[in-house]
Amino acid sequence: SSLTVVTDPVYLKDHDKEFIDAIFESTRPYDGKIWIKTRGKDRRELISTATDLDLYGAHLSKGWGHMLISRDGALEGAADWTHNYGDIANTIKSDDRAVKAPLGILWFGGNSNLDVLPRHGHGPSEQVIDGRLIIQGINSISARDVYTGRTIWKKEFEHLDEDTWMVYYDETYDEDSPLDTKYNQVHLPGANARGTNFIATREYVYAIEGSNCHLLDIKTGELVKSISTGDPNTQKLGYIGVYDNLLILGNNFSQYPKIPNEEGVQPREKFENFDLTASKELMILDRFSGKKLWSIPANLGFLHNAVIAGDGILYCLDKLPQHLETKLKRRGQPQPSGSRLLYLDIKTGEILSEDTSDIFGSWLGYSSEYKLLLQANRPSRDMLTGEEGRRMIVYNIESKEILWDKPVFYTNPPIISGDKIYTNGEGFSLMTGEPLYERDLITGEEVRWNFKREYGCGYVVASEHLLTFRSASAGFINLDVFEGTGNLGGFKAGCSANLIVANGVLNSPDYTRTCQCPYQNQTSLALINMPWMTYWTNSNYKWSGKQIKQLGLNLNAPGDRTSDGNTLWLEFPYVAGASPEVPVKIDTIDYYEIRKDPISITSKNTPWISSSSIGGIRSMEITLSKESIAEEAYYSVHLYFSEPEKTAKGERIFDIIIQGRKVLENFDIVSECGKRDMELVKSFSGILAGKTLKIEMDPKKGNTILSGIEIVQESTL
Repeated sequence: SSLTVVTDPVYLKDHDKEFIDAIFESTRPYDGKIWIKTRGKDRRELISTATDLDLYGAHLSKGWGHMLISRDGALEGAADWTHNYGDIANTIKSDDRAVKAPLGILWFGGNSNLDVLPRHGHGPSEQVIDGRLIIQGINSISARDVYTGRTIWKKEFEHLDEDTWMVYYDETYDEDSPLDTKYNQVHLPGANARGTNFIATREYVYAIEGSNCHLLDIKTGELVKSISTGDPNTQKLGYIGVYDNLLILGNNFSQYPKIPNEEGVQPREKFENFDLTASKELMILDRFSGKKLWSIPANLGFLHNAVIAGDGILYCLDKLPQHLETKLKRRGQPQPSGSRLLYLDIKTGEILSEDTSDIFGSWLGYSSEYKLLLQANRPSRDMLTGEEGRRMIVYNIESKEILWDKPVFYTNPPIISGDKIYTNGEGFSLMTGEPLYERDLITGEEVRWNFKREYGCGYVVASEHLLTFRSASAGFINLDVFEGTGNLGGFKAGCSANLIVANGVLNSPDYTRTCQCPYQNQTSLALINMPWMTYWTNSNYKWSGKQIKQLGLNLNAPGDRTSDGNTLWLEFPYVAGASPEVPVKIDTIDYYEIRKDPISITSKNTPWISSSSIGGIRSMEITLSKESIAEEAYYSVHLYFSEPEKTAKGERIFDIIIQGRKVLENFDIVSECGKRDMELVKSFSGILAGKTLKIEMDPKKGNTILSGIEIVQESTL
């Protein structure tokens, strides 16, 4: 909440720390207030209690008959998302550390998707800063509260629709029936090619409308001023970016020659219009006064996806789009001269470096941490013809030398995250260009890092802990562990990247207007880290057949997951999706399955293991190796139980035998736990096994039940 008022002293009896902590946790970051009626000794003690809590971002003050707790600034670990790709460095990565799996819903609904562009037009992604989510409509820009979803303001323009027309939507959009189930709005490259036309900052939203750049007060949406280039020849502004106190504008779009397709090749007009992808001139202005500081004309065109900044330098590619270069090359015609990679002093415009060799790409990204510049292309679904990811170059910007240049294949604009580059399903080292490898949790082998993604026309974006994307519904990769692709079911992400991690929240404004896909929910929502929630993934790694070192089988679970102990728990029986496919033989009598919500299970760390069970098991034989000669080894075996049914003491009793050795006799879950729905783990060490490991369950009264089996190799013979 923005304001919490506490007037009844009974709530503050004994100055309960948990109560104060709970109120503060529900207070809006940046400007939330807690007003408490108190005075004298009680106030002094209350201030002391609140001070001892050391609440992050809390500011304490007092007044006549009250004290005030203000929640100032961002959440701990939170970060903003500005520009179309997260920042002006084109990293496509949020520095937000607060959002991680598991996730739970903070809010949903509350605003209309009529204030958002049609999904197939690939409008600009939302931008998130200081608790406000800024998003564009056909002729409007609006701000929403990140923490409640409520609309803060909406600004209608006179002619913004003239800029968005034929860029972010076209004649196939039916304005009168935006929610009709017919196919409404064909696919366009949109912001994938043109880039964004607005930038959100702490003070203003900078929005291009024709030849002007408007400054909107980010708190109210009111027009503060409009900036023009001062050039009478300016028709439209192209590129827009903000770096520190500087505003970077593209003066007029570059017009490229129309080169006919080869005979028999059908033109894709909407995907071969390159005249919105670059600017003829870059102008740098004071972003507050609008005063022009310097400018530089292009030889061929400053590609919008390759104008970035970092550490006081403006980097840009001045060249033809890749597809036009390819057409000329196929015809044996010379490439036009003037292609270059520029390093410019962003304050003065001084050319620090001008590279004219190996200028192949349409994308630049910059790592301030490592002082490395990446040249690449921008492949993705619904992108301009010819944008193929086949090569990357990384430059050391201090020496101005190439660090590496490799034929790397990728299908996503390259994400820079620390010392890694992530693409669609794969990853590479930023330092070497080599593929990323990770330890296979099952065998201990080094395997190439990758992930599987179902259909989705948006691209992948990153944060500190997650990759987010559409994978049929909303999908994610947990970067903290090795486990597979997770899904947030029931709704889908937009065609524009709209699963943006920023300000401590996974923001998902509904960017699916005109969509006819039958998903259960079509709404805006926000998710935050909720450690008690549950999530599931599908591990897309295939077991090599080599000796298993560590493995978990989660009986009757709806998916896979990795535990804090780095055990990859696989669903059994395997139902759907990808799986390592470890063979397991099971023998049962009166087989049945039970699954509960993990929150109903009492457990220190793994309620998601013991919330599902299989009853009636008589034996399970797990394959540990497919090799012709399997080396015997000693294993620890951990069996997970809980009593999910209305079973009293003495009503379910059974023995357990592992590898022919009885390890539990007359085992009664309820007797040991003292209640139902409580996780119980029984561990056994020194279990010798080779190709297989067999567990037998012998019922004495009632039927058997088991939730999970964890196998960890201790040593080999």
